[in-house]
Amino acid sequence: MDYKLTMDNINSLAQEAGQLYNGLNKKIETNHETFIDPTAQDEQDTMEYARKIAALHDQAQQILNNAVTEKKQDINDRYHSNVTADQLAEVNQLRQYDLSEDELNGYLDKYKVNPPLLNAFAAVIKDKGWTIDGLTYDNEMDMLKYFQTQMQIVVDGIAHGSQQTAVPLSSKIAGRLVDARIKQWQTQMSEPYTVARIN
Repeated sequence: MDYKLTMDNINSLAQEAGQLYNGLNKKIETNHETFIDPTAQDEQDTMEYARKIAALHDQAQQILNNAVTEKKQDINDRYHSNVTADQLAEVNQLRQYDLSEDELNGYLDKYKVNPPLLNAFAAVIKDKGWTIDGLTYDNEMDMLKYFQTQMQIVVDGIAHGSQQTAVPLSSKIAGRLVDARIKQWQTQMSEPYTVARIN
C-alpha cells in the first residue's frame, strides 16, 4: 500500500461528496424558487443525493480497509519471517553486555537489512533504554495506526457532511495532518538508521 496514493484516492472521494452536498444545496434552492410546495421534490432530491454520498462513503471505507489490511500483512510478513535459532541467539546474547552507542550503531548496521533480526535487536536495546530511529516494526505499525485513524475521520466525514459545510472541518483537518505526516514519513524512510536514548 502506498500511503499517499490511498490518501489521494480517499480525499478525491471526499471532495466528490463535498460537491454533492453543495449540489444538493443548490438543487433545494432551485426547488424553492420553482415550486409552490417544494417539500416532495426536496425529499426526492435529498434521497437521491444521500444514495450517491452513501456509495462514495462505502467506496472510501473499502479503499481504507483494503489498504490497511494489505499494509499490515506486508509489515507482519517482513518482520515476522523466519530466522534461524542461531541468528536469534546472537541478538539475544547482546542483553548480557553493556554496549556503547557506537557499538549499538555497529550492530544496527548489521541487523537493519534483516527486519526480523532488527525487530529482535530493537527489543533488546529497548530494555537497555535505547530506541531505533528508522524503520522498525513498532515505527511502521505506529505510522499505519496513525494513518488509519486520521483517514477514518476523513471517511466518516463523507457520510456526516451537510449542505452548509459539505464535509466536516474535522475531516479537512485530518486530511491535512495525515498529508504532513506522510511527507515526514517519506523523509524518515530515506534517513540513516541510528540509535537514541529513550527520553
